[in-house]
Amino acid sequence: MCRPRLATYKHKTDMHLHIHLYQNGNGMLKIANKFDYSAALEELKILSETDFLGGPGRDAGDIEIDPLYAGSLADALEALASDGDIVLKEGKGLNQDAWPQIGDQDEFVFKTPTDPTYGVAYGVVAIKRDNGLIVGAYTGCSLAVDRAHQGRGIGTSLIMLRFLCDQSLPLWEHDKPGYSPQGALVHRLAYEELQSLQVE
Repeated sequence: MCRPRLATYKHKTDMHLHIHLYQNGNGMLKIANKFDYSAALEELKILSETDFLGGPGRDAGDIEIDPLYAGSLADALEALASDGDIVLKEGKGLNQDAWPQIGDQDEFVFKTPTDPTYGVAYGVVAIKRDNGLIVGAYTGCSLAVDRAHQGRGIGTSLIMLRFLCDQSLPLWEHDKPGYSPQGALVHRLAYEELQSLQVE
């Protein structure tokens, strides 16, 4: 079972990143400057695409690509609900207004679900701004976006933000990291976008 990294993010106020997503004409992902992403950016400099998928120094043959690894948003939310004191009801986190916001893109905001007792974060979720519903999540090892909102760059943004916050990806800890074909593709897109970060 994939356990999340219990992230506690170091605050920093003098960095702001603008990341452009060009796929399907998406708008700009704006990343909040409340966390220190410098360690993740340094790590990125030495990572190949294969490293990004499987972990530093991993051989490409160790990475499995199989449709069996495809998950659903329900899977990702189940992984979230099983961690800490994260409580979900009707597609929303009961205390999600208190979760730190780390980015926004068009009508979506990106937050880190945070255990109210211990203050640790469990992945990243995309929340529709107008109704508060979670429409995408990268929690535990599960990445998924609601079908109605796919093709808008949300998955790519979730991966980018997860890496920037954790300085790693959850499947790095597996003996044989496994991705669905679509999951591998979106992770490769995220790697390319991270390589073109504009830091202001």
